[in-house]
Amino acid sequence: MEQLISQLFAARDVAHMLHLRTRSFAAHMALGDLYDSLTELTDALAENIQGKYGLIAMPNPVIMFPDNDSLTFIRELAAWAESSRTVFQPSDTHLLNEWDNIISVIYKAKYKLENLS
Repeated sequence: MEQLISQLFAARDVAHMLHLRTRSFAAHMALGDLYDSLTELTDALAENIQGKYGLIAMPNPVIMFPDNDSLTFIRELAAWAESSRTVFQPSDTHLLNEWDNIISVIYKAKYKLENLS
């Protein structure tokens, strides 16, 4: 679970960089909403994990998301988020709920980047 938190912070940083580089107002807003939401939701997830399992080590992330193209980034982030659900125990419904909130903001940004830019 520590790696998930680390990767979410890395994704937030990539979203922020893309937000600042885009020339599209719609992409600027979508990516801004994404990095704001990822900050808040990742913090909530990390605190919930630590509340149940104790303090977590924060490994340095291996940047796995491209930062050169917003659409590629958001599509790969969505695929990664979907495949990462298996990290959670089925009984940890509160953590899965937090994860679903993260997936939700990713897909919201994906919709905006694909359809409103």
